[in-house]
Amino acid sequence: MYSIEKKPDALLVDYRLPVEMKNKIESFGIEIVETVAHPNLYEAVKGHPDLMGCPLKNITIIEPYLYNKKYKDFERFSTQIGDKLIEKDYPNHIKYNVATFGRYALGCFKYVDKAIVTVLESLNISLINTNQGYSKCSTLILDSNNLVTSDISIFKAINEIYGMNIAMINSGDIILEGFEYGFIGGASSLIDNKKVAFMGSLEHYNNGKAIINVLNSLEIDAVFLANSKLQDYGSMVPLYLK
Repeated sequence: MYSIEKKPDALLVDYRLPVEMKNKIESFGIEIVETVAHPNLYEAVKGHPDLMGCPLKNITIIEPYLYNKKYKDFERFSTQIGDKLIEKDYPNHIKYNVATFGRYALGCFKYVDKAIVTVLESLNISLINTNQGYSKCSTLILDSNNLVTSDISIFKAINEIYGMNIAMINSGDIILEGFEYGFIGGASSLIDNKKVAFMGSLEHYNNGKAIINVLNSLEIDAVFLANSKLQDYGSMVPLYLK
């Protein structure tokens, strides 16, 4: 997931995202751009946008296969093609899975795509390295200084080293077909700087009350895209018109 400073013009979403959820997003004046099925990804995540795109302040890096398939969509937005294709086996499919917030980026950077690292360095963004390859999937970013995660390595890196506010929640209770469970970052996305959308409802989530308390303390609104359990469709990637 990513912090954003303004409402995106569009969101890159899993092509399998239910129509109900897409319609709810569009009701906020945000265009939908769908991914495609990536041949180098597992069935469960073959359309996940957070494995194929990474927003970096003024530009979004798009994985080459997706970029070429959807070039006519992406050419309208501030985007750049990535350096390498993702591959099926871990860690070769986490090249674009980087969480960005304020002046920081969180990821397992020895595997991150070179195009992303080059842009981050040009923007003087501090790199927070973690052993959790699914850094973006594992992190709900609320703003540049407030995060939620179920991953202990991310919690320690953010809280103990950088002193930011990060809430620790239990893992599980998020649907990801084909896996035991999904991730909170993959089931949510900021759609404005004070509005976070959940792919389902926190009322049907065992950590829901804890997250609602954090949101209320920050005066951030929760948008439930469906009245159902949370489902991990991958973090939606913000896009901005040129």
